[in-house]
Amino acid sequence: MKGPIKNFSYIASGKIITRILYAGFYLIIATFLEPSILGEISYLMALAGTASVISRFGFPLSVIVYRSKGKHDVANQLNLFALISSGVASLILLTIDVYAALLCFALTSFLMNTNLDLNINCIQLYHFFFFPNNQ
Repeated sequence: MKGPIKNFSYIASGKIITRILYAGFYLIIATFLEPSILGEISYLMALAGTASVISRFGFPLSVIVYRSKGKHDVANQLNLFALISSGVASLILLTIDVYAALLCFALTSFLMNTNLDLNINCIQLYHFFFFPNNQ
């Protein structure tokens, strides 16, 4: 019982530190840029993030589940399909902005490869916290 709680505290503190750094980054950037440029950057990041989420279709969680079950071929196929759909979304975004298209593809490839590397220990930890009654 002590192990999962300790691991959860690592995850929670990591998320808190990430949010603090994210806020600090935006405050520093806001002091150097004009409001119109900052608004355009925020718009492009939101556009790329939305396209990335839509193009992934929930595949990251599916990859984690199939990898934990030992079905590596299915997980690799899902990863490839997510990258292809992200490529299509990036081609659509290419008509709006080159950097938004690049960011969309980078977000998807980073998240999919991160989830591809998760192992069964992480699945057991997630199962413990999200489905505590099934133990």
